[in-house]
Amino acid sequence: MPLSVKNLKQGIHYWEGTGWPEDFQNKFYYDMERSNAQVNPNGDFNDDWWDVFLCTLHAWRATRPVTHADLTDRMQQQRDSFTAAWHRNIVPNIEKNIAQVEWSQIEEFCNIVREIKNVDSPVFTSKFCHFLVPQIFPVIDNAAMGKPFNIYQEYYEQGKNDWNNTSVDEQTKMKKLLSEKIGTNIHLNYPFETKIIELCYIGKNTKDIFFHEEKKYIIKVTQIGDDYNFQMFLDDTPVSPCHKISIEVDADSNGGALEVGKEFLKSEFIEGIYSKK
Repeated sequence: MPLSVKNLKQGIHYWEGTGWPEDFQNKFYYDMERSNAQVNPNGDFNDDWWDVFLCTLHAWRATRPVTHADLTDRMQQQRDSFTAAWHRNIVPNIEKNIAQVEWSQIEEFCNIVREIKNVDSPVFTSKFCHFLVPQIFPVIDNAAMGKPFNIYQEYYEQGKNDWNNTSVDEQTKMKKLLSEKIGTNIHLNYPFETKIIELCYIGKNTKDIFFHEEKKYIIKVTQIGDDYNFQMFLDDTPVSPCHKISIEVDADSNGGALEVGKEFLKSEFIEGIYSKK
């Protein structure tokens, strides 16, 4: 199914609510490029490279629950085959992006990466590969995407096909939107294709969230007895209900309606009812 600006906006909206980098990892790509150039200029994947790379994997919560010692041991066991697969699979495609690379061309490399952690989840493989070649490998986040894929191959092939089935006009609009969100000094090789795939799949999982970008919301609260009814307005126009939410707070709490309003805004739900216990 083609990707859409709507999916991307929803994914961006989710991203911005997580505390993840506001530049959508733009600075990270500069840092990784510099790091790889310093410790792995020829694709040797030596101990100096691994020490730095393992810390990055840990920072992105990709290593748990496996210990660093176990990961290091497995990396050492796989190093020769890993390096050989890098030169067979990745080097010939290093100037391409996901739209131009078939799974069969990089499958051997991905399978070796998976064996380093040796778990069923595709998250480790996606992050490991993305850190090395971000323009080819999209990141998968199970929590944000709702665990739609059992293996990385499924995600890669579906994401690639969805991107390639998206019109050039829609691709251009999505790149423009993400560029505006990133801001200035965008990395020359920023991986727009894989980042948009990632964000769109996050957006698909949060598709029920209803919001209008760059619009002013007003919540009007009406007290009826012990109940508070509240409705969201957009530019003084009532917004059609998308979801309902019920929130309960202690009867003795102060500012009950205000607290409900805060929860209302955080959740992005459109209509709700608050009742005292």
